[in-house]
Amino acid sequence: MTARSTSVALALLLALVGCDTDTDLSDDTLRSGGHGHHGHGHGHHGHGNGHGHGHGHGHGPKGPIYPDADWKVGDPEKHGLSEEGLADMAAVAEGWGTSCMMVIHDGVLVGEWYWDGYDRHTKISNVFSATKSITSTLVGIAQDEGDLHINESAANYIDSWEDTPSEEVKIRHLLSNASGRFWSFESDYFGLMPAPDQTAYALGLQQQFEPGEVWEYNNAAIQTLATVLENATGEDLADYAEEKLFEPIGASATIGFDPSGKPLAYQGLSASCDDMARFGYLALREGRWKNKQVVSKQWLKKATKSSTDLNDAYGYLWWLNREGNIVEPSFPERVEYEGQLVPAASDKVFTALGAFGQLVIVDPEEEYVIVRLENIPDVNAALATCPDPKGLSQLEEILTAFEAAKI
Repeated sequence: MTARSTSVALALLLALVGCDTDTDLSDDTLRSGGHGHHGHGHGHHGHGNGHGHGHGHGHGPKGPIYPDADWKVGDPEKHGLSEEGLADMAAVAEGWGTSCMMVIHDGVLVGEWYWDGYDRHTKISNVFSATKSITSTLVGIAQDEGDLHINESAANYIDSWEDTPSEEVKIRHLLSNASGRFWSFESDYFGLMPAPDQTAYALGLQQQFEPGEVWEYNNAAIQTLATVLENATGEDLADYAEEKLFEPIGASATIGFDPSGKPLAYQGLSASCDDMARFGYLALREGRWKNKQVVSKQWLKKATKSSTDLNDAYGYLWWLNREGNIVEPSFPERVEYEGQLVPAASDKVFTALGAFGQLVIVDPEEEYVIVRLENIPDVNAALATCPDPKGLSQLEEILTAFEAAKI
C-alpha cells in the first residue's frame, strides 16, 4: 500500500466506533435518591458558560422533569456532585480535545462546558458510531408500530438475500453484531466507506458465518438496516427519524447520507450536545418524552441488555458496562478479554459510542446522562494524534472522573 493510499485508508477508520446557577433554586429539590450539581466550564479559549430556565415538572404526582426549549438548571451539590470534582472531569475532557460536554441529573442540567467556540446547540458534523444507537431506537419504533419484528428474517425486507445463506439472518442478528455477514478490516473500512453507494456495497457482501456464531463490529451489516427500515416502514429513513424520534424530543439532529444520496445507518448523524442529551434522556426515561411514549419501555430494556453471549458488553447497538466477556471493535486486531469497560462505574450504565469518543452515557440507577462530543474536521490529523480512535479510552477516563466527582 502506498503512503497516499495508507493516508486515505486511515481517514476511513472513523466509523468505529458550566452554566450560571439559577438565582432561585428552591424548587430544585432532591429526587430519586440523587443529588445535584452545577459545573463551570473550562475551555481551550476561555470558560464554558451555560444558560437555562426552569421547565417541566419534578418527580412525584407531576412526573419527571423534561426540557422545553432549555433545560432546568441546578446546583451540583444538590445533585450529588462536587464543583471541584466536576472541574477535574472537565480537565480530563479538555485533554481529549472535547468540543462540548453536558451533565444531566434527573432532568436537570447540572454542568456544561464548551471549547473552541462551541455551545449547546452547535452541530457536530458527525457523531460517527453513536449513530448506531439512533438506528437501534428507530428499529424499536418500527417494531412498536407493527412494521417489523426483530425475530423476522431480514430477507423479508431485502429481496437480494432471499434464497441465499443470508436468508437465515434475523434483524436481531444485525442489531447485535452477530449476523455472520462478511467482515474484514479491508472491506469494512477500505471498501464500504469510500463506496459511492454504501448500502449497495453492504447488501452485496456474502454470508461468512452462520448467524449467531461470531461477534464482529460490522459496519456494513449495520448499514443494511437502512434498507430494512425503509422497506418495512415505506418511508425515507431521514424523514422517518425526524418524524418519529427527533421532532418529538425537540432535537435538531439529522441523518447523514453517502455520495449517492442514500441514508446512513451506521454513522453520519449530525447533532449538537443538546440533541444527544435529549436522546440520552429519552433512553433514561425508558422511551417516554413528556406525555408521549416515543419508543416502548420494553424496547429500551431489551436494547440495553446483553444481546448475545458472544459479547456481554453489547446490546442492540448500545455499549454496556456489564462485567463479563468483552469484544472490542477490531481495529484492526481483535481484542477480547474478561472484565468491564469502566470498572469504576455501575454495571447498569449503557452508552452510545462513536469514534474519537462521541459519548452519550446513561446511568439509570442514579439518573445521570453525560454527553461528550468532539468535532473532527480533519480525520487524518485526529488519527495521527488520538491514542484511541475507538473512543473506549475516552469513555473510561471521563466516566471514571465523573464517578470521582460524586459526593
